Amino acid sequence: MHTPIITTSDCEGAGEMFQVTTLLSEAERLEKELLQNPPPTEADVEAARFVVKEKGDVVSQLKAAKATKPEISAAVDQLKKAKESLAKVEERSKLKPGIPKKDDGKVDYGKDFFARQAFLTVSGQLQVESYACALSSVYTFGPTFRAENSHTSRHLAEFWMVEPEIAFAELKVYENFNSLIMIMIMFRCNIIVDGLTGRTVIC
Repeated sequence: MHTPIITTSDCEGAGEMFQVTTLLSEAERLEKELLQNPPPTEADVEAARFVVKEKGDVVSQLKAAKATKPEISAAVDQLKKAKESLAKVEERSKLKPGIPKKDDGKVDYGKDFFARQAFLTVSGQLQVESYACALSSVYTFGPTFRAENSHTSRHLAEFWMVEPEIAFAELKVYENFNSLIMIMIMFRCNIIVDGLTGRTVIC
């Protein structure tokens, strides 16, 4: 089974995860844009609101004076344009440089690409478990990413991992499956070592 590389699951806390986000690039883009074209001030917003009120008063006066339908329609169109302009000014006035935050100070991932936190997968286990319940014996083989801050030979930031899942099985089945996995690993080791040294080594 091919499981997602980008996921919102931490797989039961399997390890530290690399985060996938567009918030940083979007924050940089917005910062540059605001430097070139600063957001409206409060005075600009108030001026736009005044224009809307002014246009609304004109419509009210025309209706009270029983003006012609074309005159009222033209005034209503002007009012609609003023309201649209006000909405754009108010929206732009709320733009702030930096990563978007909620009222409680936490990062607002609702503005991110997936509208929530996303990561590079540490395991396909959770996805494969559902397949195992339907198909009994399945496995996943794909890239895995761990963000542990370690520089030893025992910790890799990226590696490929086989994850078998068997449902409704007895212990003997697991023993046979583990034997098969060991045979596969030894076969792969021999191919790699033979390619590097020209010799066949029994792992």
